[in-house]
Amino acid sequence: MKIIFLDIDGVLNTSGYYSFAYQRNFKVRDNNGTIFDPECIKNLNEITDKTGAKIVISSAWRTLGIQKLKQIFSDRGITGEIIDCTPIGTIDDLFFCRGQEIEHWLTYNGFPEKIAVLDDQSLGKNYKWKYFFQTDAKTGITEEIKNRVIEHLNGN
Repeated sequence: MKIIFLDIDGVLNTSGYYSFAYQRNFKVRDNNGTIFDPECIKNLNEITDKTGAKIVISSAWRTLGIQKLKQIFSDRGITGEIIDCTPIGTIDDLFFCRGQEIEHWLTYNGFPEKIAVLDDQSLGKNYKWKYFFQTDAKTGITEEIKNRVIEHLNGN
């Protein structure tokens, strides 16, 4: 199985699209928060369509719960399958960064065939993984990042 650990803010929900939509009086929010960038949705759908990768949500949005996230993604036209969320750490759990939360998930769920981590922020100073694809919060999943992720997930 191939897994994408997916952040939302800065990956699907971009400041560039928010500014563009706001200036044109487009809807920028719905009952579930800020509207996702349509270009980023298209790029994520192409990644999951071409690789068969499943999605594990690593975003703070995971506090909404997996069923709510599945509904939001469906309503917004995202076709990839969400299979899980990374654990929500506390100081007692010693989770201080996204990298640790992903590492914890991998420890308890096994390391899949291939993984890609999509996030606009650092995973933590000890997490310089070759499968980390950092987006810019203004643009999210660009065509260039999409192509790199597809090549990585489908490569040898």
